[in-house]
Amino acid sequence: MPPFTQIAAFQRAEDIYGKEGLSSKNTTLVLDLLLSTDKGAGFTILRNGIGSSNSSTSNFMNSIEPFSPGSPSAGPHYVWDRNDSGQFPLAQAAYDRGLVNLYSNAWSAPGYMKINGDENNGAYADYIVQWARFYKQSDVKVPNIGFLNEPEFAATYADMLSDGVHAAEFIRVLAKAVKASFMNLAMN
Repeated sequence: MPPFTQIAAFQRAEDIYGKEGLSSKNTTLVLDLLLSTDKGAGFTILRNGIGSSNSSTSNFMNSIEPFSPGSPSAGPHYVWDRNDSGQFPLAQAAYDRGLVNLYSNAWSAPGYMKINGDENNGAYADYIVQWARFYKQSDVKVPNIGFLNEPEFAATYADMLSDGVHAAEFIRVLAKAVKASFMNLAMN
């Protein structure tokens, strides 16, 4: 199995890019130590988090739709900053150093998309697909996407509770959204 790393989520990518004062020279050193097959560990799988927060404070990961559009029938208002809590430039740097696979996983839907209104302890297929489209439009491929993280564990951080029945139902919805997105991309 190829080496795997989760260095992007929970603002760790921002730390690599100097959020806490790391110099650009040391950023390059850290990236090489983690991702280069010549100079470091040569991780070939990177796991990014699909953010759900409207804040980037603490360990929160930014959402591409930070605020509710007002109702389920209202059109979304997506925001793409080409940074994604530092994860986008990290993915670019990883591919430049030989990354084989990017796996992106959502811990939670944004709180306004959930019954309890909270990204902690808790449809959203278009949201996930749009996140992947932003990466693709910016020339970073995302071949693997997950929509749940620890689905039966009520975490103190962003999470979404789900049983197997609900997960299976959502997989069908997500599959249709992914297929429709690829059809639209192929036509444009």
